[in-house]
This record gives sequence, structure tokens and C-alpha cells, in this order.
Amino acid sequence: MSSSSSNSERKRLYDDMAPLHLTPLWEILHALVPPQPTSKAQAALWHYDELRPYLSRAGDLISTEEAVRRVLILKNQASRVSRELRLPSTQVYS
Repeated sequence: MSSSSSNSERKRLYDDMAPLHLTPLWEILHALVPPQPTSKAQAALWHYDELRPYLSRAGDLISTEEAVRRVLILKNQASRVSRELRLPSTQVYS
């Protein structure tokens, strides 16, 4: 099969799959999996002995009616997700 024939067959295949929301992974994998890791996270270490008082205080202050899950998140300060996990000022102490 010639290159142009192969390309047109591929395009037709991709166009035919599109209504079913199918995308060929082999066409985008290079963008999803870079050759080198790109994480901005930094090594972090939390010690339970340091965290336990906060866990206890949160358990005492936050009722099960207020929160389905009373969980403290270990945020990596260097990651984008950590910056997005801030308490909204309008909800604090409401």
C-alpha cells in the first residue's frame, strides 16, 4: 500500500471512528507520555507524630454531619494540584 493510499485510509478510519468518540492512541501517545518525567513535585516527608494532633483536633471540630469524609490532604508544595487545593475564603469558619 502506498503512503498516500495508507494516509487516506487512515484518515477515513479516523473520520469513521469520530462519531463514536474513538481516538487512536498511537497518534497522541507521544504527547501523553514524554520521554523524561516532567513532574514538579518534590520529595516530601510527613511524620505521623507531627500530624496526629491536627487529626485529633479536626476529628473533634468537624462533625460527620459537616463532612462525609474527614480527611487531611498531604499536599506537595511544589505541585500544581497543591496550589489549587486552597480553602475558599468564603467557606472558612462559616
